Amino acid sequence: AAAIYSRFDLGTAEGRLRRGTPEECEAMFLALSDPAALGLELGLHRDDLPVAQPGAAAAFLMALWTIQRGADVLAFTAEATKGERLYWRQFKTGQKVTIPLGEQAQRARRLAIASREGLGLSPAAHQDLLFFDAKVRKPYLQTTKGGVRYFKRFNDHWRAARALAGKKHASLIGDALDSHGDPIKPFVFQDTR
Repeated sequence: AAAIYSRFDLGTAEGRLRRGTPEECEAMFLALSDPAALGLELGLHRDDLPVAQPGAAAAFLMALWTIQRGADVLAFTAEATKGERLYWRQFKTGQKVTIPLGEQAQRARRLAIASREGLGLSPAAHQDLLFFDAKVRKPYLQTTKGGVRYFKRFNDHWRAARALAGKKHASLIGDALDSHGDPIKPFVFQDTR
């Protein structure tokens, strides 16, 4: 759609138009969960690779398969995703959602819980949050003293994984053109929705 806008001099289309291809999403998941495997495939030296972040990989999968906002996904708890449904109140709208958790979303939940347990973290100590930074052993959801939520650690890991995956798919980092010759914008976590 953005290409159509630019070809007809209509300016920039409103809203987010970027969607990841299956190949891009697979490369991003691998860059988050097992950067060494992707690095080996690309012939890169191990010292040039980011640290594996299974919590971020699980959050990415959960975002893809629940179609919820990234800020909501990073705040999901094990209790909210227990069983075969997601029970959640969206932060932006305050609306309650109840959606089925398909096989891939349940896989993301299992990966997140295994990652959290592998880090030796107690669910009670972190409000039962699902997604953790493996490097510093803290949740991706961060809050200022004033109550403002932010996700700096997650965003840092996302950018590092995108840079790695972008060596396989240049479109992930915005170094590619679409079929009309227009630049493809970099793939951001919000594009999973």
